[in-house]
Amino acid sequence: MSELSKPVDTSIEEKEEAKKSISEYYTYEDFLLNRKVTILYGITFFFIFLSAVVSEILSLVFDEGLLSPVQVVFHSVAFVGYVITFYYVYKKQDYIEKKNTEIFKKQEKIDQEELKRFQ
Repeated sequence: MSELSKPVDTSIEEKEEAKKSISEYYTYEDFLLNRKVTILYGITFFFIFLSAVVSEILSLVFDEGLLSPVQVVFHSVAFVGYVITFYYVYKKQDYIEKKNTEIFKKQEKIDQEELKRFQ
């Protein structure tokens, strides 16, 4: 009978706790790396999008007949929307990162409570 009721191996849970306590969610280096990647991606996509829109506008101006004016207007409006969104993310990134960290902490508390109820 004692063979059937072996204790549960908790080494997996202990390893998870060790990982979380070592990194504690989000270090300052992670924040700097995330900020650099966001800015690099944003600026790269900005220039790709800008070159596409300028190419479409020049195609329309020189009457090459490849695009309709509706397409050019749509892509120009989408470009302006991208610029506004990128500016917002650039200015609010600190706030967004702090909120994400708070959400992670709340979710971990919820997960721990559910784990206690499950056991």
